[in-house]
Amino acid sequence: MADQSELDRRYFVTGDTYNCPYCNRHSVTFSVERIEAFDWTNSKTALAVYVKCGGEKCGKVSLHLTFETGLVAFVETPWGSQKHRWHQKANIDKLDAYFFYHQPTSFFTIDDRIPPKIRELVSEADGCRRFNYLTGASACLRKAIYELLSHEGVAKTESDGRGGERERHYQDRVKDLKSTRKNMDPGSVDILAAALRATSDHLHEDSWAGWTREEFDAIDEAVRAVLREMYVLPDERKSMQQRAGELVQKLTEARAKKALPEEKPR
Repeated sequence: MADQSELDRRYFVTGDTYNCPYCNRHSVTFSVERIEAFDWTNSKTALAVYVKCGGEKCGKVSLHLTFETGLVAFVETPWGSQKHRWHQKANIDKLDAYFFYHQPTSFFTIDDRIPPKIRELVSEADGCRRFNYLTGASACLRKAIYELLSHEGVAKTESDGRGGERERHYQDRVKDLKSTRKNMDPGSVDILAAALRATSDHLHEDSWAGWTREEFDAIDEAVRAVLREMYVLPDERKSMQQRAGELVQKLTEARAKKALPEEKPR
């Protein structure tokens, strides 16, 4: 079976379904609530598209901006209501490519179980990325990794062998996570080390010819996946085990009650 996980990384999956950034449901239906054109500059017009989640318990509205002013419009349905329709030449399978800004940024809304300072810096990196400020985005993402190391209590200095101390290289500090986070996949530590290199050496020492949004997105997504592994998945596993334990307890009690002899009426 073909791997379709790429669909889960999109905002818009089809012309009528998307990955909701609020309820975190994948491929849920949506409707376009409003479409507003406005002046971006004296000579450039942008389109604001307000999208409402069709989830039964969600119904929240997200904002999407595009310079393709004819991308989507309302049309009359045979029964008298209005429905959104994408431009006939639009690639419905690649709708994300037409938008330059989303709010919330995407379904990768950062889980509040990730430490606040780290979460804020990753969000700031995403804000820079929206407007193609990739140097600023890389700096914020790099700083987020530094904050992660501080949060994890990874030592900043080491003995210099002469009775003093010296600063440790960040790459070496990242590798310490393999021993401090024993339940963490060692490959995830390597991903953080690679992300640190990509957001510093290559970009800021002119040793890389270019730095595209797609390349930054790959690094950003990898870092977010590691953060989820470190701070979210353990809590989810704990909750799942707790629910399973409660269910087993109920079944055990029900079975024990059923096994008791019935009390004869007096």
